[in-house]
Amino acid sequence: MIAAFSEVELDSRNPVVLKDILRPEIPRIATTALLCLPPPALGHGPFPGLVVCHGLGGVIKNRELRYAAWLAAQGVAVLVVDCYAARGMANRLDNLRALCVTESMYLADAFAGLDFLARHERVMADRIGVMGFSYGGMVSVLTAYKQIQEAFARDGQRFAGHISFYGPTAPRFDRVETTGAPVLVVNGVLDRNLSLQRTQEIAADLRAGGSDVEVHALDGAYHQWDGEDEVRKYKSPALKHLKVRVSRDYRVRCERWGLEMKGYVSRAAVIACSSDLLGYNTIRNDETRRFTDTLIADFVAANLKQPAQRLSSAAS
Repeated sequence: MIAAFSEVELDSRNPVVLKDILRPEIPRIATTALLCLPPPALGHGPFPGLVVCHGLGGVIKNRELRYAAWLAAQGVAVLVVDCYAARGMANRLDNLRALCVTESMYLADAFAGLDFLARHERVMADRIGVMGFSYGGMVSVLTAYKQIQEAFARDGQRFAGHISFYGPTAPRFDRVETTGAPVLVVNGVLDRNLSLQRTQEIAADLRAGGSDVEVHALDGAYHQWDGEDEVRKYKSPALKHLKVRVSRDYRVRCERWGLEMKGYVSRAAVIACSSDLLGYNTIRNDETRRFTDTLIADFVAANLKQPAQRLSSAAS
């Protein structure tokens, strides 16, 4: 799939834990992203937009970049955010990345991406969605909560829709109010890195908070069915049993032990105490991907105001 990507710089911040974002002295950081605009044949726009948040594996050619090229070719301006490069984590192991690049940093980068697209002359500022995979999928769900939007967004900006593929199911909120934007959650039944039961609990929270939520649990699908693993690959640990609670004052505590994430060390302790060393598996499944492409296409058409037409599959 041929597409033109340009590297851009985002004005982001570097909070370690959620409550850090409330501190005025939190350090800023210039993170990078890849921008893929619709081709000239589709006109100048303005177009709907989509911020893409990668998983622990970083930006993957067959996943983030392929989705970006597919959607841009059909009239969506896509920004693939890179949370690792500017933080020195581009070539590190996934588990080290999980400890050093936190979900709060991901959130800061996602909203910096929203701000970048909202200011772009070829993008509709009120029609920008967010899509994430694995770690980034969890972040995509988090951005739907009003509490997160209030702390991270600039000038009252909000995402117009949220798509999460196989995101960990760790956080639930005491304050369930959402921005009102719809949420699409897609998981594999065989994915041991998340809890299908907790997915339903989170979906119920989001619905109670004001968002329409669509949840799919796909039979026969493992983690990362749209990645590059042609044969089943084992990864450890799994985060299926990790459960944390976000209070109204942005404190994050382990539901089981009550330990608060106050910084790098306590956050690592919370994760370690609930990690499942049995791990999980990843494997690509193009049949599953063709189906999930239709879910993306329908969601984009309904919520980002694309023309009501079927988008061709990125897996074809």
